[in-house]
Amino acid sequence: MSRTLKAIEATINPDGSIQMERSFSVSKPTKVIVTLLCDDEQPNAETQRAMNECLSGLKDQPRFDTVEALMADLES
Repeated sequence: MSRTLKAIEATINPDGSIQMERSFSVSKPTKVIVTLLCDDEQPNAETQRAMNECLSGLKDQPRFDTVEALMADLES
């Protein structure tokens, strides 16, 4: 089974309900990933921790100058 990501703009209300910006339906219960778009000028402690964790995992990753170099590495 393959999965695809679809971005749908919505608003989460203080009571936890989600208001979709446009109509969208699914045929069965479907997992979602919720990403909050915060207007904070400075990231809060939890966001900063998550950012640091993510960036620390990238330090040892190879860097590629071109898409072709990345594809060649993936195919090897």
